[in-house]
Amino acid sequence: METIGEYCLGTPEFTNIKWKPSLINYKSTNYVPLYHAHPGDSGVDLTSMTNTTIWPFCRAIIPTGVCLELTEGLEGQVRPKSGLMSKGLMASFGTIDQGYRGEVKVVLFNFSFWPKVIKVGDYIAQLVISNVVEVEYKLGEIHCDTPRGADGFGSTGGKYES
Repeated sequence: METIGEYCLGTPEFTNIKWKPSLINYKSTNYVPLYHAHPGDSGVDLTSMTNTTIWPFCRAIIPTGVCLELTEGLEGQVRPKSGLMSKGLMASFGTIDQGYRGEVKVVLFNFSFWPKVIKVGDYIAQLVISNVVEVEYKLGEIHCDTPRGADGFGSTGGKYES
């Protein structure tokens, strides 16, 4: 069984550990605090610092006014909001590395047939903080075969024709 320190993953001892949340310093020029809207939420909302129109099938880079100071072992993940997706706007996924200190910006894509107006203060994406696992990559042969093998797109039975 895989372990973290002296604890085995999946055991009651592991699942009952009280994890201490990380403190992340940030500055914001938009005066909107970063907070979890509901207990247990994994992400915080990022808001627009600008008014803009995104034309159909075009994208825009939207400033948020937020800069992060992530500690070692953490990364930020920019993720789309489901409510915007249902209206034809999608935030591109993005990674904020631990050493980046610039403003977090969000790439929004309008995949609808109508222009979309973004206003200052609109929720445009989510920010999720995650642990980073450092790995070392070794160039060589892959010796361990699996039942899936190299099957990729459609390997679970969903064969779609373009």
